[in-house]
Amino acid sequence: MLEDSDLIQRELDRRRAAARTSDPTRQRKTALQRELTRTREAIDRLLTAYQEELLSLDELRGRMPKPRQREHASFD
Repeated sequence: MLEDSDLIQRELDRRRAAARTSDPTRQRKTALQRELTRTREAIDRLLTAYQEELLSLDELRGRMPKPRQREHASFD
């Protein structure tokens, strides 16, 4: 097995690729980007509901703080 240089190279390539994709910092960044996107979409839905008069201004004001806090927490 050690004499098969192609096999060794393939295994090294596989392990390098696995190491690149398992980077905890990159995974955290990707997760935060997804959460920020979901939060912004939730805010957009609330604003659309208000604009289409499905929510009153008081309801919008009551529901908006949590998504805004999540949005700002993503940058901290």
